[in-house]
Order: sequence, then structure tokens, then C-alpha cells
Amino acid sequence: MNKSFTPIAIIIAVVLGVILFVLICIWTGALTQNVVYLGSLLSAALAILALIVSILTYMSIDSVDAISRMDGNVLENEGYRTDLSQILYEFGSRKAQTKSIVEMMEQPYKNRLSSGTQLADNLQKTIDYLVLIPFIIPGRTLHKELNETAEKEAFSRAITRLLKRIQHQVHRFERVNAGSNILIDETFKLIKAVLYQQVKRYLPLNDDNLRVLLPSVRGTMLKNSVSKVMYYNYLGLFYMHKAQDMMEEALEASMETIRGLSLCRSGQVHDDRIMDYLSIAEQSFKEALDVIGDDIMWKAFITFNLARASFFRMSLSGNAFDAGRLFDNSVEWRHRLNVYIADFIEENGKDTPSLILIKHAFIAQELQARLQKISCLMATGQSLISLDNPDLSAARLEIERGNDFGRLRLRYNDIMATFRDNQT
Repeated sequence: MNKSFTPIAIIIAVVLGVILFVLICIWTGALTQNVVYLGSLLSAALAILALIVSILTYMSIDSVDAISRMDGNVLENEGYRTDLSQILYEFGSRKAQTKSIVEMMEQPYKNRLSSGTQLADNLQKTIDYLVLIPFIIPGRTLHKELNETAEKEAFSRAITRLLKRIQHQVHRFERVNAGSNILIDETFKLIKAVLYQQVKRYLPLNDDNLRVLLPSVRGTMLKNSVSKVMYYNYLGLFYMHKAQDMMEEALEASMETIRGLSLCRSGQVHDDRIMDYLSIAEQSFKEALDVIGDDIMWKAFITFNLARASFFRMSLSGNAFDAGRLFDNSVEWRHRLNVYIADFIEENGKDTPSLILIKHAFIAQELQARLQKISCLMATGQSLISLDNPDLSAARLEIERGNDFGRLRLRYNDIMATFRDNQT
């Protein structure tokens, strides 16, 4: 029986019993007898009332104890790892839309909270799903749709609704839990900060309702390995992006172009904060790699971010370095991840549109790393690139197929334009 319905059922049953008891007393004439019989009746009624109160009190204490129990919860499990195959399986049955991924993240919070461990499981599942957000949003037409004001407002409402559902369960847990809630609070703050960093460009202008920055999260208090790696990876991205913005302002060139990358070695950047931000970013990415070990998915993400931060810092320092070797690791791990995804699709026979979307998104990620390596080699003059380069050919093919995902076209066109300029 539903726990919320059980107390009501007990009360109704007891009240009906009392009514039946009184009717029997009236029928037998017990109420017309002397005071002794009347006192006995009152005593019986008080006993029944005490029984109702004790039952409800017991059930209330039991319910509070169940909700506040956090024994062995996943947020404290240092050995936890994201089950990529399970995420692929769940997402494979859904439509490849931003609304679908938000709904998938929202679903666990629609159910009644029965325990603290359930809340921990829900929060962890949300963190696991966050990995997919950067790949779903830039997908094909979705990227174009979210450039429209109406779509941005709808997306903002969907994200706000998701966070309100999470907050409702967090607050319910905090009302009944007398212990420390710091881990729950910091995990929820991590979800909000990462989500904001992922989607802020797709929110309406001047929409700061969802604004939470990574440095406000007390990441050292997180215990779960995936929570920690999520924190360190996005903290690194936060500081690397700050450094990039300052470099672009100082050099008046985009760091996504070969010209901008080459200007990093020009000695025109003199702000010490940029080097500090890049050092923090590098250290954060290394912390993330130390935490996650050989997890293929996270290795594919973090090694690329570390390579970019290292390239910027080494370029600004003016010291000699091998730009190509910086990106070899990320290319290798992203290739291994694509082999894993291809094997999963083949073995499970789930060739759904959603999985195909994910497959092409990760292929675009691998090609992004390969093109970034070419751009950095050209920017530092360490290699001559041929138009017959297989990575350029593969990127052109994916662009022509419509599998750009906002990652390839600009980089590819910049490489080709620079190549033509060098030939004249």
C-alpha cells in the first residue's frame, strides 16, 4: 500500500469502528445504564484515540527516518564510475532533441522522495546525464533553433523547471534530516554551475536567473569520483575560457583561428592574470585525470582540454615545445571512445536516430582534436600540411554530410584559407 495513503486508511478504519461501537451500545441500551458503564465507554474511546495517535506518530518517525537515511549513498562512493553503455542505452530510446535530454534528467525527480539514498541516486544520475548536454545542443538543426529568441526562452524555462524539481527534493530532504546536508548542497550547486556553463550561450540575453559560477562550488568537499572529475574539468574550462577572452581582447584575434594562435608567441600579451588562469586550468585538468584513472570517456574529454591550456601557456611563455605531441593523447583517446561506441551500437543492434546522433557527435569531437593539432602545428610553423591530409579529407566529408556539430566547419575553413595564403 502507498505509504502516504496508509495513515488515512487507518484513521478511516478506526473511526468506522468507533461509530459501529457506539451504534451497538445504543442498540443494546448500554448508554442508558449507570455512570459506571458510561465511564467504561469513555475509557474505551480514549484508548482508541491514543491508539490512533501512537500509530500515526510511529509511522511519521519511521517515514522521517527512511527519508533522512544516507547509509552507503552513491555520492560518497569514491569508486563510482559513469556507466556509459547504460547512458547510451537509455538515450538511444529517445528522440535526439534538447527537450528529450532535459526530460530524461527531470524524470527521476517526478517521483515521491522515499529516502536520502534515492535523492543521492537522482543527483548522481543527473551528473551522469550532464555529459550529453554539449553534444545534443549543437546538433544540426538544434543549434540553429536555439539561436531563435523564442527557442532560447523555451529552453530557459525547461532548464529552470528541471532545477526547481531538483530543488524541491533537496529542500524536502533538508526539512527532515537533522544531520549535515553539505554534500547534498554542494552536489546540487555543482549541477547548477556545470549546467549554466554548458548552456549560457543559448539563454536569452540578460537572463541571469540560472547564473552559478564554478568557483562558488566547494569542490574539495565532494567525495564521489565522477562528481570530483566533473568539478575539476569544468573549473579548468572556466579559467581557460577567461584566459582566452583576455588573450583575444589583447591580440584582437580569435583563439579559434591559426592567426590568433600564432599571435600568442608575439610577446604582445603582458597580463600576468592570463598565465595564472592558464596554470589553474592546467592544474585542474590534471587533478581531474588523477581522479578518473583510465575512464575512456572522461579521458577523451579532459586530455583535449589539457592540451589546449598547455598550448596557450607554452606559447605565451615563448619557450620551444612540440605542439603536435600535446594533442596526440587526446586524438588517441577520442579515437578509442569512437571504437567503443561503434562496438556498442553493433553488439546491441540499437541503430536508432538518437544513437546515430551521438555517434556522429563523437566522431566530430575526434576530428576536432585532429584539426586543432593541425592548426597549432601551422601556427607555430612546425609542420607543412598537405591538402591530401586524411584528417582534412575526413573533416570535409563529415561537414558535407551535415555532421559538423558546430565544431568542424570554422576550423576546417580557417586551415584551408591559411594554406591558400601561404601558397601565394
